[in-house]
Amino acid sequence: MQLIALFTIWNLCCYSVTIPNTAPSYMKPEYKIHYKDTSGTYIRILNYFDRSFYQHNIVLKEHAADSFTRISYITIDTVTGYGKLTDLDKNYELRIDRTLMIDTINIIKNKVCQIEIRDTKGFINLQAKNNGQQMYPTGYLIDSMRQDSIPINLPFQSSLATGKYALKLETTPPIVRTIYLKPAAIFFKEFYSSVKVSLMNKEGYFEYTLYAATRPYTDWRMCSTGHLTGAKTTLYLQPNYLYRIHFKKKGRKKAIEKTFYINSNMKHFIYTLEKINRLPSD
Repeated sequence: MQLIALFTIWNLCCYSVTIPNTAPSYMKPEYKIHYKDTSGTYIRILNYFDRSFYQHNIVLKEHAADSFTRISYITIDTVTGYGKLTDLDKNYELRIDRTLMIDTINIIKNKVCQIEIRDTKGFINLQAKNNGQQMYPTGYLIDSMRQDSIPINLPFQSSLATGKYALKLETTPPIVRTIYLKPAAIFFKEFYSSVKVSLMNKEGYFEYTLYAATRPYTDWRMCSTGHLTGAKTTLYLQPNYLYRIHFKKKGRKKAIEKTFYINSNMKHFIYTLEKINRLPSD
């Protein structure tokens, strides 16, 4: 009941429909193809170094003579790594986990088309989920061994030397991840773009402090603080957080506390710092 009460303080929300606005790009790896005789026709894509297989988002694109592109999504057996094929003796473009692309592979009847990805580097693919926003995250990657700092803007794709990387996106709250990159491995991750938040300040409040928490909403961390500039202050906040805002007038020691939630479907959240008839006494 307490959480339900917290969500009832929303003032005004505008929602947007998710529409892709950028075409994905792909990296081209080093690879080698082997064919093995078998009963049936299969594809198998291996990491040459650790012999693990790629199984997520395996797509074959056939470019037909009439310019119609036929796309096949291949289901990979989670135990063996084999994907059964039905269209035979054709040339395809292969896409792997929304990150890698091989221009042409030939599928032959009653053979396993086994592809080995042989890059000594790993692949990082960081994407911004299109939730109707234009504020795509920026930040940096730090190579823990070499201490190199790589500035990034999402979407970001690169093949990098193997090792441990610290990822920090300069969002509010900041997004921090640790990435362990192995040879020929793919690290793919999508992050939500920040949602525009307008703090309407008709009552002349002077300053604010903002805290954020995720479920179970017990670990509150300060993520923003500053002066309230005029009648409206604009922030860009990460969705799927519960926010607690403290705001007060100039010269006051005690602040007013309110809570609101930012959903990933929101395009623009407007929150009014309402008038309180009886302010907290100092």
